[in-house]
Parts: sequence; C-alpha cells; structure tokens
Amino acid sequence: MNATGDLFYESQAQYSSQAIADTLKDLITQPDTRAEIKVQVQNVLDGQKVKVDPEAVIRSVSRIEVKDQGAGFDSESVRLLVSLAPFIKELVPLVQPFCNDASAVAKKIALDLWEIIKGKLSDKKKIRLRSRASV
Repeated sequence: MNATGDLFYESQAQYSSQAIADTLKDLITQPDTRAEIKVQVQNVLDGQKVKVDPEAVIRSVSRIEVKDQGAGFDSESVRLLVSLAPFIKELVPLVQPFCNDASAVAKKIALDLWEIIKGKLSDKKKIRLRSRASV
C-alpha cells in the first residue's frame, strides 16, 4: 500500500475495473456471502478490540474504489488500482472511541477486510487479483 492508501493489482483481462467493483458490491449484498463476511469482520474487529457493529463496517465497503491503471503485466491481464483511502476515512470515526490511533486501526481493519473480500472474489466469482508494485 502506498501513502495514499492505494494497492496495485492485475486481473484477468475479461474483468474491467467496473466489473470488479460491481461484483464486489454484489457479493456483499448476497445474504449467504454477507453472513460469512459478517462473521469474519466481527473476528477482525474483536482482534482490534473495537466494539463496532460489523454491519456498519460492511456498509462502508462500497467506499472501496477500483480503477483501471493502463495495461497489465501481460496481454491477458488488466492493471488495477484499488484505493482503500475513502474506506479508511469512513472507518476512522467508527473506531475513534475505542483506540488512541484510530487511523492506524482503521487502516489495519481495512486491509484485513480487503483480504477477506479479495478471497471471496476469488472463491465465489473466480476473479483473482495478483499484487503488483505501484506504477
């Protein structure tokens, strides 16, 4: 992650950034997947000793931004920029009452939750994101 909260990935060329963003939002609205994510989010929050409703955190996921960043590493992939900054910004006030360094805790929660969601994209939708260095 760079200083602005951006992560760089590549994905299969058939998935545009908009398709991935739409799939991400669709995943968290499906009842079975949402229930699984809710349990995992609760575990993340418990690990950080933050007493926030996991539903509030899941609703904030829509703030994750996925954008195209030009050509991918090879002809079958597309380079993506995933920005967690808006998501982290929304998490800070939620965790503020529970910790001294809310931004660091919000960043940790955002990264953990992103790993959960990235796993769901792979497991349920077969969209695999490969990490890449920044452009």
